[in-house]
This record gives sequence, C-alpha cells and structure tokens, in this order.
Amino acid sequence: MPIKELFVSALEALVSRIASDDISRDELDDIHELLWSATTTRRSIKSFVANARNALCRVNHLPPELLRLVFIECIRPTTLSCLIRQGQTWGCGWTHAHMRASDVVALSHVCQRWREIILLTPHMWTSIRDIHAAETKTFLERAQSLPLHVTLSKCPAWFLDVCEDRGALIRELHWSSPERYTVSKAPLDINAPKVERLSLSKGPNGADYPDTIILKGATQNMKMLSMNDIGWFPTNQFPALTHLVISDSNLRAYKLRSFLARCPNLTVLVIRSSSLGNTGAPPAQLPATPYLRHLRKVSLHMRLVDLLSILPINRAYATIELTNDKFTIPRGFVNRLLAHPDYTQQPLSTLYISDSSETESGDWNSLMLTNGSGGICFKSTSGLSAQTAALFARYGGLDNVTELWINGVDMVMFRLCIAVRPGLLNLRTLSVLHADHADSIPALSMLVQYVRVETKGIKAALLAPPALRLVLSDGADLDARQATREMLALLGGAGAPLRWEKKDRRLILRAPRFSPEYYTAVVPRLLARWESVETEVGSGGDDALPVACAEDGFTAWEEE
Repeated sequence: MPIKELFVSALEALVSRIASDDISRDELDDIHELLWSATTTRRSIKSFVANARNALCRVNHLPPELLRLVFIECIRPTTLSCLIRQGQTWGCGWTHAHMRASDVVALSHVCQRWREIILLTPHMWTSIRDIHAAETKTFLERAQSLPLHVTLSKCPAWFLDVCEDRGALIRELHWSSPERYTVSKAPLDINAPKVERLSLSKGPNGADYPDTIILKGATQNMKMLSMNDIGWFPTNQFPALTHLVISDSNLRAYKLRSFLARCPNLTVLVIRSSSLGNTGAPPAQLPATPYLRHLRKVSLHMRLVDLLSILPINRAYATIELTNDKFTIPRGFVNRLLAHPDYTQQPLSTLYISDSSETESGDWNSLMLTNGSGGICFKSTSGLSAQTAALFARYGGLDNVTELWINGVDMVMFRLCIAVRPGLLNLRTLSVLHADHADSIPALSMLVQYVRVETKGIKAALLAPPALRLVLSDGADLDARQATREMLALLGGAGAPLRWEKKDRRLILRAPRFSPEYYTAVVPRLLARWESVETEVGSGGDDALPVACAEDGFTAWEEE
C-alpha cells in the first residue's frame, strides 16, 4: 500500500477510536501524549523529507570532488573597482583569485550535503575581507593554513591583529583607499612578508603624495604589482617583481624612473595614463636607473611615447606596444622610432597587420613590426584606414621588411595590402592567416592576382612579386572543408579569372598536417599555374605569427 494511503488510514483509525464510546481516559492520555510528541518531532521529519528529496536530485549524484569544481565555477570573482568610491577604475591587470564571500556563504546554505562538502573544502574560504570581524574569523578557521587572498579598504584595528597572526599566509593583497582625497597609507603598514601579488587603488584627484614604504619593507617575494591613481610610489626594493601595471591620471616620469631602479628583474611594464608630466632632464639627486635587461614587454598609450627615452632597455629585444583610441600614426612618427640604434643592429623585418573593424568581435586592430625577438606594435579598437596605411608605408622607413603577415583576407584587408605594399621595397613573402575561411574567397582571388604582378614602389622602382604563403585551418581532410577546396581550385585556375602568362611565382601552403591527396593530386594541379609549390607543416592559428603573445592570466596587456 502506498505511504500516503497508509498515513490516511492510520489517521482515520485514530479519529474513529477517539469518537468511540468505549475509549478510556488512559487511552485518551496516550493519544494526547502521542500528538504532542508528533508536534515536537515535525521539524525533524521535514528535515528527513528534505534530505531524501535532495538525494534524488541528479546533481547530488556527483562525487564530492566534481561538486567542488562546480562550486568553484559558480563563485564570482570580487569586483575590485567597487571598493573605490569615485573616479575611473581599472582591473588590477591579472585574473585575481579573490572570491565573493556572499557566494560562498550562499552555496553553503543550499542543503546539508553541499554544506558538508564546502566546509571540508578549505580553498573556498581563503578570500578574506576587512568588513566583519566574525566573518573573517570564521573564514580563517575554515581556510586552515592555506594561502590567503585579501581585500583591504577600511583596515580596522582588529584586522591588524589578524595580520600579525596570519599575515605570513597572505599571497594576494588588494588595497584601496576608501577616501578620494586622502592617501591613507597607514593601512599598508601591515605584516604580510610573503605577498606575491599586490594591487593599490585610490581613485584620481590629481594630487601627488610623498613616496613611502609599504608592508614594513617586506616585498622581496612580490612578483606582480598594480597601482591605480595612488599618486605616490613605494620606496621598497622589489627584487622579484616581474609584472608592473600603472594606471595614473598624471604620471610623473622621473618618479617612475626612480621606482624602476628598484625593480631590476622587471619583464612586463604596462602604463595606462591620461597625461604625462616631468619629462625634462632628471634631477641630479635621482639615482641612475640600472639597465633593465629582463624587460621584454612595454605597453604605453601613444601619447606617452616619450617615456621610452627614460627606459634603459634594448628595444630590439622588447615588444613595445603603443595604443591609441583612434588608429592615427603621425607623419614620420614610425621612422623616428625605427631610427633607434638598437633597430639598426637588429632590423625589424616582419610586418603583421590585423583588422577586425568589419566584424563585431571587438578585437584589437594592430600593425606590428618585429624581428622575432622584439618589435613595435600599434594597436587600436578603431579600424586601420587605407589612408593611414599609405602614410605608414611612405614615411615608416620599412626598407628592412621582408615578410608581411595579414590576419585573414577581406576587402578591407585587401585595400590595406595595396596601400602598404609600395613601402615594402624588399618584401619577399606575403603570408595570409585563415586563408581558407568561407568569406575569404572573393577577396583572396583579387589578392592573388595583385601579388603576382609587379608593383611600383614609393621610389617609382618596380617591385618584384613576393612568394605567397597561405595558412590553412587543416589540410588533412579536404572533403570536410568546402572553403579549402574552393581556395585550392582558385589557385589552380579552375573557374577563376586568373590568367598568368608566366609560371614564375612561388606558392607555400601551411597547415598542421597534410593528407596524401595533397602530394598526389593537389600539388600537381597547382604546378600548372605556379613555378613552385611548397608545403609547410606548422600551426594554422594565430600562434603561427612571429609576435609576442599575451600571457595566460595577465590581462593588462589586452586592457588598455
């Protein structure tokens, strides 16, 4: 009999017995006691029912280790900018590990099983904030002895005691001044000798403050530092610092230089600023900045390009990124940059162009010169016009460029190639990424015809056609990619308006792999139109480009 019918039957029997004439007082007392007991145990029964219902949910069939991964994905990272009351804010520059305490607590109150799993996962309790003493105490107990991630804004007296007790466990610290017009540096005088990532934020007011020491001088383990409009620099030594992000509304150039003298192992420098001050000769009392021999990436807004003159680096071995709101390059600007002696010894021989202005991807548009070890990259979210590209070609001093890479080909990119080609007097190879994309075939047809003919350069001399390298998505299965088949038919002249009198051009096909069909059928057909056809086994993605790629987890390189 179903449980519901059994329950109803028992209640009906109880009511019938109470209504009978022969029921005794002892029986009535027993029934009263039974009903009282049922009332007091109802909550327990409801809890048992809730647990049984939760056990039937599919998510609770997952083992604890998988549920922990689900929980971690559900917890949102703390929005650090909300800690600053006013002013423009930036991300700290890396993917930080501080999690929202409210999300952790909410997950622990869903059901008993989830609570047990979360309480037995110390990692989920390692994000500490200085808001409630009781909350902080609870989180520290549950985090056990794991490394901590701390946000600090008010820094009450009780939190200083916490730092004295657990400060050695802090690995990531985010400090923000709760006041816009005061610097409030005292809260940074805490015990945290093993911090590896530190962000300092205040919000802009245009004021300068005296430089000061932080964390009681113990910054020997710090690897990443981000400073957002604080108006001062730490006077500590940073022997292990590799990544520095500075966001300042009014940067003082030689205060920066003095600070860099204390960061001998810096590898990445990102400066996001709206203005630059104090660019004249350095005061005599400033120390000489040591040669930053490890610095490999520098990102500046184009208006801050004068900062390059105070950075003691070998430019030929560093990637210098210059960003701008609009893709404008003043006449002669690139030529002046390329005139630096470092580029004379290590010429920038590769030009890379990427333009996504016709799409909705929101990606950066870039024009980069590189020698494989370093280079100069111009970036903007606006499109690169053919007019700007033509000025770049005429006044850019591109005589050393032997290889041009373009990221995809459409009509916009085709026009850019035509605009920049006259300035590439020594171009030997034109490489096209994503050449077999479905939308690329019409523009690719025009590009192939253009590169096969001689072109006049900026000095009126005829320029020899370069070899054409086409990077394919995958050459293993032609039947699976119609766009690849159409592209190969185009290159072979089938149904395409390609009429070449001479077979004196080189074609290079690059893909992660090639099927035997390429060598037995495809290449022989192409040789009817090309002097030589080569195959390269290599990457078919953006990492095939000879440029310095962004680092996983370090977002400042892409945030300007």
